[in-house]
Amino acid sequence: MSSTGFRRILGCAAIAACAMSSLASADAVINDPVFTVTATSSLGSATFSVNSTSLQEFPAGSGRFRFLQLTPVVLQDGPNVIGTLTQGTLFLNPDPQIGLGFAVQAGAADTVFSITSSTLSFVGITNPIVEASAAITTTDIGNNNASLVGINPGGGAYLAQYNGTVPAGITYLNGIPAVGGFGSNSSPINAGPDVLVGTTAVDMSARFSFSLTAGDLASGTSNFLITPEPASLALLALSALMLRRR
Repeated sequence: MSSTGFRRILGCAAIAACAMSSLASADAVINDPVFTVTATSSLGSATFSVNSTSLQEFPAGSGRFRFLQLTPVVLQDGPNVIGTLTQGTLFLNPDPQIGLGFAVQAGAADTVFSITSSTLSFVGITNPIVEASAAITTTDIGNNNASLVGINPGGGAYLAQYNGTVPAGITYLNGIPAVGGFGSNSSPINAGPDVLVGTTAVDMSARFSFSLTAGDLASGTSNFLITPEPASLALLALSALMLRRR
């Protein structure tokens, strides 16, 4: 497994009241593959994945990275079309934060999709503040009553975990068990911010995984964020101020 390292620089606006500029500098690691989609049905199985070489720094010089797949990718097993990835998005911020999104269409048979982010590793954050949100929309094609059912461990379609790559990490959010119906239907979920006292987080990853009825469409967006608790931030700020005075 290869990886890309990049710098996390914490800064602040240049105003007199802010003495916290250049609080910290720490390494974060993006593990390959950074974005993976698998599709499986009675017609076969297919996978599309990209590595860190496909990431773009955005905005330039920000230390944040994104992947955009804006042209359709047909997920095919031999002559059989299992499904189509019509759009894929990934945002990675070493603060750390993962934004994961997708739009897919099932093939001629009911299809199981898994859309998985990179595992983002970072310097351990003790007593972190963690929050996550996600939303999924289904669109019925052919008036056959679209149905999306989550198949992550625990039954959710969206899974956000830390300290281990999904689905083998520690679960923070497992939600959206099902969504569907005629026309277009959406189901959102939000969690946090929660302070995980007594925990040290060292990495994070996210995954959408669900079954979707034949021919129907599904799209989703998500955001997973881990930050230091206010006490830790205050301690870092004080240390930085003392160093500057010296």
